[in-house]
Amino acid sequence: MVHGGAVVPALRPGYGPRTMRAAKAGGTTAERGGAARRQMRGLGLAPRVLRYYAIWRRYRPFTMIGRDAYLANLYLADKCLAQPAMDGACVIECGTWRGGMAAGLATIGGTARDYHFFDSFAGLPPATAEDGEFARRAQQTRDGGLYFDNNTASRAEFMAAIAGAALPPERLHVHEGLFADTFASVEVPPVAVLRLDADWYSSTLQCLEKFWDRVLPRGLVLIDDYHDWEGCTKAVHAFLAARGASEPIRESRFGKVAYIVKR
Repeated sequence: MVHGGAVVPALRPGYGPRTMRAAKAGGTTAERGGAARRQMRGLGLAPRVLRYYAIWRRYRPFTMIGRDAYLANLYLADKCLAQPAMDGACVIECGTWRGGMAAGLATIGGTARDYHFFDSFAGLPPATAEDGEFARRAQQTRDGGLYFDNNTASRAEFMAAIAGAALPPERLHVHEGLFADTFASVEVPPVAVLRLDADWYSSTLQCLEKFWDRVLPRGLVLIDDYHDWEGCTKAVHAFLAARGASEPIRESRFGKVAYIVKR
């Protein structure tokens, strides 16, 4: 499939997080770690690798994201936020689980910006026909990648993780509830980084419809489930096509993280 001049993967029904992450892993832990470090050195990241790795180690109990993808998220966010145009612009994550990635982003982004985090803290909403049979079956059986009771985490678990970033209370905004219920009453400042971990078609589409126009030029949209869940992939394509957006969907050289740089 082609979007905005870039080739994007075709949908692969039944290709969920478990098979995706297993395929990404490959080799022993030592081999994977060595490969990741070599890739990062090749990008001139050696001075920052140890910091990213320390952040991942600290918040590993609070995230389902594998190490390489976690480091890639931090690198992409760090690179984006280093742009002078992003000074003071906010960071948003839709779908936080226990807060491990949120805390990492806040640690990278510092205390001079606002952070908005959205989660039901009651698990995922029901998958629909747009999400495919694999997703609906996985949710019904709590299998196929939904390892933690339909991806459920409590607000208390999230707050325990985000406390590590030591954000000033006025900079931290936690919105509890389904996106359909919380988005309507929220207005956010210009956005530097928008991270989507919404899994399903309708949830991903709601996030893009709500926040896309607030993302600054050269801002970053990270799409956690693009390679994992059919509904997420379809929602991203549908939204960009409906907007006539020319932004290509990119993939990080390490960690295989899907992302968009806003034009």
